Amino acid sequence: MTILFVCQKSEQFQSLKDALLGQVQLQEVYSAGEALEKAKQEKIEALVCSQTLPEMEGLELLKQLVKVNPLINTALVSDLPEKEFHEVTEGLGVLMQIPSDAGAEHGQQLLDKLAKVASLF
Repeated sequence: MTILFVCQKSEQFQSLKDALLGQVQLQEVYSAGEALEKAKQEKIEALVCSQTLPEMEGLELLKQLVKVNPLINTALVSDLPEKEFHEVTEGLGVLMQIPSDAGAEHGQQLLDKLAKVASLF
């Protein structure tokens, strides 16, 4: 399984990546454009997106990603209250909200949710 991290700086997801290391393949890009290109050309099972990217908000990237490859499971960094997050991401198939201070426990939650989705197919 490959998880693509989309962020402005590599260290942003370090704790989360450390928790996933050795369990899945990790890739990282630093712009929405790079992420969309990878989603078109490569087999990516999941994408974890920063709240803000250099050229757009993470939410906008997810809206564009649905048009390019709607089968990629996504997680978005957001500190919105849960109800608001659900409202703004409704219809985008976002698998998980990740807090900006994500740690190892969020990596395990992501793996658990991805395993659950995979078992449905």
